[in-house]
Amino acid sequence: MPLQSSASYSTSDRVRWLFDENKRVLAAIAALVVVALLMGVGAALGWFDGELYPVRVNGRVGFIDSEGKTVIPARFDQAKFFSQGFAAVQLGKKWGYIDRQGKFAIPPRFDVADPFSEGMAMVGLGPRLGFIDKKGEFKIIPQYAGAGSFSSNLAPFSFGQKWGFINRYGQQVIVPQFDDAGNFSEGLASVRVGEKYGYVDTNGKIVIAPQFSGAGDFHQRLAMVELNHKCGYIDKKGKVVINAQFNKAGDFSEGVAVVAVGSRFGYVDRRGNMKLRAQYEAAGPFHSGIAPVWFGPHQAYIDRSGKVVWGPAT
Repeated sequence: MPLQSSASYSTSDRVRWLFDENKRVLAAIAALVVVALLMGVGAALGWFDGELYPVRVNGRVGFIDSEGKTVIPARFDQAKFFSQGFAAVQLGKKWGYIDRQGKFAIPPRFDVADPFSEGMAMVGLGPRLGFIDKKGEFKIIPQYAGAGSFSSNLAPFSFGQKWGFINRYGQQVIVPQFDDAGNFSEGLASVRVGEKYGYVDTNGKIVIAPQFSGAGDFHQRLAMVELNHKCGYIDKKGKVVINAQFNKAGDFSEGVAVVAVGSRFGYVDRRGNMKLRAQYEAAGPFHSGIAPVWFGPHQAYIDRSGKVVWGPAT
């Protein structure tokens, strides 16, 4: 996901994790889990590649499987989902990458670290961002004030004011011209021109005119957009297919998307029908049949029926 040099997320955060925009919820759970992915985008980029899920236990983060069994003991300060065999984890103030056995494959030395996508991961040293390979070697040296992840062989970048897209060699393919830019997903990327968001193709051509106050990534051919301070969904032609009615909304994953009704989160299907009522303090997308939710400050994982498979039930 695109990062600014301050390591804060750009755009309306396309909700890879919805509560990144919900300051009240974020404040309530910041000490519990910071999974910087907003996993919806991770699904399209291949960020999630197995049934291991980060959980916080007694202030530390480890990983469980889909049955709720501990696979990697909780010993990290923060952790992100596994992607292409590695998970970004934080020890102290530095980030590195572990393998699925919990051993460090790339020692902690970065100030920022995103999941691997297309064999490369965005990392930061000090105020600048670059890209490493799976050996931990820099393929594109840290030089950007903002950057995202590779998809369709392109990644968003910014040297300061404007955003464009680079290829895997660091060459500018779409020159900086946008006020913000997201990762490519299903062949399109959200961009901001002035105060409005639209979408471009991999050639940089605007295919959905800037008209939205906020915009997410396309997943399962639908993307979250914001209109008149409410969130809904459009198709790849830019047509609204789920009316803007939610306070917050996330990307689709496994046929459902997280939405907020008032201050509570639930899940809707691709027709906008509520599948799990809005009852959670915060929630994330489904992956391999389970999703993270919060009951107050307490994290849990639920299955598609809403049954808790790990963590407190209330």
